[in-house]
Amino acid sequence: RHVLFLDDGHIRDRLERLGGDGMGLVPAEVVARSDIDGAKNDGRLRSGQAEGQGGSGETGCSGLEQGTSGYGCTDHGRLQRFKFGFLWLGEDIQFAAFRAAGVSSPSPDFPASLRKCKRPKIDRGSISAASNPRSDARPVFKSFFPSPRLFLLSAIAFTAVAIGVMTLVNQGKLDLDADVSAYLGWSLRNPAFPQTRIRLRDLLSHRSTLTDDADYLIPLGETLQAHLAKPGVWDERHAPRQWFRYANINFPVVATIMERVTGERFDRLMQRLVFSPLELDACFGWTSCSDAAIARAVVLTNPDGKIIRDKLDGKRPDCPSLAAKDGSCDLASYVPGTNGALFSPQGGMRISARGLARMGQWLMTSGTGKRLAAQGWSFDGGNGDTEKGFFCRYALAIQTLASKHKGCADDPFGDGRARIGHAGDAYRVKAGLWYDQRRKSGIAYFTTAVAEDAATGRSAFTAAEEAVIQSSRD
Repeated sequence: RHVLFLDDGHIRDRLERLGGDGMGLVPAEVVARSDIDGAKNDGRLRSGQAEGQGGSGETGCSGLEQGTSGYGCTDHGRLQRFKFGFLWLGEDIQFAAFRAAGVSSPSPDFPASLRKCKRPKIDRGSISAASNPRSDARPVFKSFFPSPRLFLLSAIAFTAVAIGVMTLVNQGKLDLDADVSAYLGWSLRNPAFPQTRIRLRDLLSHRSTLTDDADYLIPLGETLQAHLAKPGVWDERHAPRQWFRYANINFPVVATIMERVTGERFDRLMQRLVFSPLELDACFGWTSCSDAAIARAVVLTNPDGKIIRDKLDGKRPDCPSLAAKDGSCDLASYVPGTNGALFSPQGGMRISARGLARMGQWLMTSGTGKRLAAQGWSFDGGNGDTEKGFFCRYALAIQTLASKHKGCADDPFGDGRARIGHAGDAYRVKAGLWYDQRRKSGIAYFTTAVAEDAATGRSAFTAAEEAVIQSSRD
């Protein structure tokens, strides 16, 4: 188990001399026996009241809770106070908690207004001794940022894609309620319901009646149009908008539409529309991430340690997209708007907990975030597949938790409060971005090497996720 000290050079350097790995990861037992700035630590590290921050209680050396206060950009060009915190323990478990306040009316133009914002000014802070009833000198973390290591985010990528879509909507290039056939240049219809048009809104909310039964990975050299003509692509028992069925294939269709109306490849488009304006070192397919981010890629493994994905060894992958069936990867020949699946819009985003928290903060305070969460599907007992109570309310690539309907088990926090965001589940990674719109607080978390048959907790979420969530609570 490790504690991460990446963004405070003084603390990191001192601890790495005692046994760190050169990247800010320090064995927890080293921290437990260390004298940091003269503050003796007896093996329990406390996060408490400091410089305007709320107390977080105590944590043992199996994990370390931290916080930071500073300023961040909103979509209307103002700076606002916020707080961060994070935990790192076990395999690769990380969360970033965030808060925001002082919101005014949002601007409809996300990228332009974000570019007006200055880079966040963060109090770097340090560790100092603090009194405690059970110890006279235990360290308090005054300010900190979570790790910049990048994870594969699985379905939380849906939400990032939806931000890009809404930017194009705001620019007048897309309409959520238009027949998407006009954007694609060919007819997209459920063959059992040929008169029913399919809209962007239906794709983003998993109500298009597309299914994953014919897969959603479309290799280089093939087209989305040809793939969607295969048997098993459609749910022919339900008409569009009448049934919720979670399906990854919706998002390669969305990405293809985005490419068609802009003429840009999806990975580059997301960099321009979302990652650059938010100042995120994030990417699809590793193409637009920095060299430093490539070096920080988290290797995904099974619980037994077998590598599944992203063992980059500090180098960019030879083929950043889905390769052709023969293994070739000639992206120069790709025509944007023919196969939006190439860069895995359904789950290929790589981002850090810090970056995801920043995205969550923006969603929580922006007009776009409110629009994405405003209208959607709610389970009524017979209008969709909830996957054992996991999905009960779903809008435009946004879930809402803590539904009250019988059969719903979508409250991993266990307090009955509605939270907005999205879950992620792929390559043994469990992830989540959730925020409470009323309380203006949220959490972004990742936990890796979760067994495929991992036990659920009190909700439809795994016990591992519920444990990380509980660790983040004040």
